[in-house]
Amino acid sequence: METYWHEKEKVSILAIYAPNTDTAANATFWDKIREFFVTHPRIKKPDFMLGDTNFVKEPLDRLPARNDPTAVTDAFDELKHSLQLEDGWRNTYPLTLKYTYMQKRANLITRHSRLDRIYTTPSNMSQTFEWKIEQAGINTDHDMVSVRFTCETAPMTGKGRWIVPIHLLYDKAIQEFITVEGKKLKERMNQADIDEQWNPTSNHQTLWSEFKQRFICLARERAKIVIPQLTKEIATLEARVDTISNDPLLDDMERSLSTTILKEAIAALEEQRMKSTRSTAKGNFAIQ
Repeated sequence: METYWHEKEKVSILAIYAPNTDTAANATFWDKIREFFVTHPRIKKPDFMLGDTNFVKEPLDRLPARNDPTAVTDAFDELKHSLQLEDGWRNTYPLTLKYTYMQKRANLITRHSRLDRIYTTPSNMSQTFEWKIEQAGINTDHDMVSVRFTCETAPMTGKGRWIVPIHLLYDKAIQEFITVEGKKLKERMNQADIDEQWNPTSNHQTLWSEFKQRFICLARERAKIVIPQLTKEIATLEARVDTISNDPLLDDMERSLSTTILKEAIAALEEQRMKSTRSTAKGNFAIQ
């Protein structure tokens, strides 16, 4: 268990990786954690418990749906009750079907499970938002679960200064504006230098401010139109996965097969996007 200072508050996080060898080992794992906190009452109980549990609590968290052994679920329930934790993602999306692990078996239906979960206390739930299950962008058979957490003492912050998305620098309309209007700006600034008398409407500061405002207006308009193809494809596929996973008219075989194909496609695109991000970061690091 790790302890962090988050927004002036001390936050304890218990990261777990439950054994998947057999039912008895998994159940014993949860019992040992519960016994540890019972025998060490002076140690702060975790604010968050997260990781790969290697079992699911409810049948709807598996595709095809089935119950997990009661020995495991009962042991986990005792731990959860002892630590006063609840499943944040399921509380936020009580009826949504989504999975974090895909198990392929030869000549059999592919199985999907929501094994990776984040638990937190009821008092923290009101301070959490953006619960997500998404591809990690690396070569792994598990999806990533994430959440944003803040605290009551955190200062109020706005959205911050708007910046131009990097992909807009390759937009033809933006490039044309910079080339054409940039030359005009330079000529007007040169003329302002020649004029002997200072002009309140035609000086370097005023001209630059006008140019910048016009550029920002154009960039905002183009940002709503121009979407990176990779991001657009991923968003489209993720929407299809959600639709198929929650379609009551499809049987388990159809949902499993379709979900598998789509998630494999998303994983490939996310890996491609991650490589691009890494290359950009590596370039920026080398330059700076």
